[in-house]
Amino acid sequence: MKEASKIFFVSILIFSLFAIKVYPQSEFQVEFYKSRGELQKNDLYKKDFGRYKGFEIPANKGEAGSFVVYSPSFKPALILTDEKGNIIKQTAGRDEHTAILSTVFPSNGNFVLFMVADSSSRGEFDFQYGFASETSIAAPVNSGFKKEMEYLLEHAKAYFLFFEYPIEGKNLFCKIDNAEDVNIETDGSYNAVFFKGEDINAAQAKFAEYSAKLSGCFDSGWKKESSEWKQNNKVREKYILFKEKGSEMRSVKLSLFDFTNAKDTYRFSYGVTLVISKGH
Repeated sequence: MKEASKIFFVSILIFSLFAIKVYPQSEFQVEFYKSRGELQKNDLYKKDFGRYKGFEIPANKGEAGSFVVYSPSFKPALILTDEKGNIIKQTAGRDEHTAILSTVFPSNGNFVLFMVADSSSRGEFDFQYGFASETSIAAPVNSGFKKEMEYLLEHAKAYFLFFEYPIEGKNLFCKIDNAEDVNIETDGSYNAVFFKGEDINAAQAKFAEYSAKLSGCFDSGWKKESSEWKQNNKVREKYILFKEKGSEMRSVKLSLFDFTNAKDTYRFSYGVTLVISKGH
């Protein structure tokens, strides 16, 4: 693929990624979409550019977008342009089966995202993409547990896509309430560790502390469940679980683990973890 500062096409087939985005009236606003498509021999082709599909993206200045394309059959690249063909951002090349592009839109308007492959490329591809409002691409600082939870729950809608593929110059990652450790798992869930150690009383106190904090974070749109100690192989667990009633299917689970009979696997006896996830 030739790198260029501008792309000109006499004829181009453009698909609209989505209808006009309507964000709810809240401080943090994130949306997520996914689709499956196919690159075929009758898709458009341009010499020195490749075979491609184009997707129109209406966006607002300061809004962020993150785009991920995967195909087992070919190696894609992504190029984002404005409506005049000026290149805003592009991936480095076509060396992998996954292409990732994250950016902040520099102005209001309609943009075009090109998925490009070699002339001989054919096959299905998976396309997932998220959008975040300008207020949603900076982690809240010194704002308290509830505000951090609001921020994380909003990003859970996009499986923490913006945490996995951060935007240059933006600090999106939020380590809730100064958790000991935080990571994003392969299933797109957010995992925070609040306690790991040998003292059962300290572990139970930490579990009770965060149980109380979580109880103030959810309205009637969420259902609460809880469980006392249950045995799973060598590990015991008790938990509280908040499950969203609507279509987003998000959940928040606080667990207290007893690993005393699994010291061959775990280096400590007790742990308290928080998992924020979304159903697939």
